[in-house]
Amino acid sequence: MTVLTAEELYGYNPSRVTAMVFVIAFGGSFFLHTGQAIGFHMRWLLSSLAMCALMEASGWGGRVWSTYVPSSVMAFSLQNGNTLLAPGNLLIANFRIFGEIMNILGTSYSPLTPKQYKLVFNILNGLGLVMLVLGGVVSTAVKTPLGQSAGHGIVLGGMVAQLVVIIAFVGYVVDYLVRYHNDSPASKEAVRGRISTFADSPARGRYTGKLKTMTYALAFVNACLFIRTIYRLAALSDSPTGGVIHNELDLSVFDGALMLLALHALNVFHPGALLSTPKTEERSPV
Repeated sequence: MTVLTAEELYGYNPSRVTAMVFVIAFGGSFFLHTGQAIGFHMRWLLSSLAMCALMEASGWGGRVWSTYVPSSVMAFSLQNGNTLLAPGNLLIANFRIFGEIMNILGTSYSPLTPKQYKLVFNILNGLGLVMLVLGGVVSTAVKTPLGQSAGHGIVLGGMVAQLVVIIAFVGYVVDYLVRYHNDSPASKEAVRGRISTFADSPARGRYTGKLKTMTYALAFVNACLFIRTIYRLAALSDSPTGGVIHNELDLSVFDGALMLLALHALNVFHPGALLSTPKTEERSPV
C-alpha cells in the first residue's frame, strides 16, 4: 500500500499553528452563532450560519490532524471537503436574511413571489453543492486518471455554479433595492396581490438604520464569498504543480480569513438584532 506524504497531498507541509488558529476562531464563531440562534429564536440559523462555522472548524481541524499524521488521506479529505462545502450554508443564511428584509420593506418590489425566491436560489445553491459532493465522490472512488479528471471537472463545475449563484443573488438584491428606492414595484398586479396575500409584508416598509446596517453586512459577506470563490476557481483550474493550489498563504488569506471575516461579521451584525419590524408606510393599491 502506497503511503503518501503531506508534500504529495498538499504540495507543502501545513502549518500547525495557522490551522489551530483557524480552528479556534471558527469554533468560537460556531458557539456564538449557536447561542445567538437560540437566544433570538431563529433556529434556522443553526443549520446555516452555525453549521458553516462548524464545517470550517472541522475542515481546519483536518489540517491540524495532517500535521500529526501527514500520510492520512482521511484528514486531507476532511479539510478539503468541509472547506469546499461550508460556504453553501452561508449562502443559505444570506438568502433567508434578505428574504426577511424584503418581507419588511415590501414584497411588491420583488419580481418573484416569496416562495419562488426561496425555491430558485436554494435549488441553484443546492445544485452547486451536489456537484461538489459528486465530484469529490468520483475522485475518491475512481482511482484511474480518467476518473480523477472527471471528478476534478465536476468539482470545478460546482464552483462555477456557486459563483453564478452569488452573482445572480447580488444582482437580485441590487434590482430590488433600486426598485424600492425609486418606489417602482415589479408590477401593479404584484402590489394588489401581495398587499392582500402577505399580511406581514406591507406595500412599503421603512428602510431603517438597522435594516441598512443588515444590508451592508450582507454586502460585505457576499464580497468575501465572491473573492473566495474566485480564488477557489483559480486554485482548481491551476495545474497539479501550479503555484496557486500549492500556496498555503493564499489559502489562509483568500479562503480561511475571508470566511472567518464573513462569519464573524454576522456575529457582530446579527440578523436577530437588526431584523426588527419597523412601522410601515401605508400605501393604497395602485
